[in-house]
Amino acid sequence: MNKNRDFYGECRNALEQAFETEGATLVDALPALGKSMKTIEIIAERGDKAVIFTARHDLYDQLEDECKKNGITGYILPSFHRDCPTGGKEETRKYGEEWAQRFSSK
Repeated sequence: MNKNRDFYGECRNALEQAFETEGATLVDALPALGKSMKTIEIIAERGDKAVIFTARHDLYDQLEDECKKNGITGYILPSFHRDCPTGGKEETRKYGEEWAQRFSSK
């Protein structure tokens, strides 16, 4: 086993290949290898447009910061659980627990 493998470089290579491939591509790599941040770097270098989805709200904030750092205009679309005043997280919820339960259960 090669202990000096460049996992970050391999991850970047996989991402670059994904941008060269038509259609959907799954890049399977361990967490914290830089998939999200490297994707932003590649988009900036290529001048491409992209849509990035993630299940982690904190990662949206990191991606937004990375876009700014790389001179890219980025937008975060509103999220039901993060931004909705009806059933979203408690800090943004205006209409009470009953509405939150009604929307979350459907």
